[in-house]
Amino acid sequence: MLTFTTAGDYPSRDPLSFTLYGSAVTLAGTGPFALNLLTLITAGESTGLSADPGRESAGIARSIANTTPYDSYLLVFPTVRDSDSANSMQIGEINFESVPIPEASTWAAVGTLLLISGACLRRNRGKH
Repeated sequence: MLTFTTAGDYPSRDPLSFTLYGSAVTLAGTGPFALNLLTLITAGESTGLSADPGRESAGIARSIANTTPYDSYLLVFPTVRDSDSANSMQIGEINFESVPIPEASTWAAVGTLLLISGACLRRNRGKH
């Protein structure tokens, strides 16, 4: 999940879209970005700030489908609210939250427990 919070400056500088890359190599301190180390995760996604939420306000949380853990991420903002009047892009905060997805074996165990619970409920109903 990604949540973007506007900065306290001009609304025209709010980013409207983003592209996200991941890398299995830590990019910090490696010098210029080696684009061959980056894997595109998603491109042209909305930041959730198309309607101005106000200054220093969070937009809508954006869910990103990604099952690959990366050591580094590169976040690019290709568009802003008003490119004619903005001389730069600004963002107050980015919340990058990982939401773990249970493995298939976990779902199988949950399904088995539900089946056992259902069988116990049916058996106990007949005893009342």
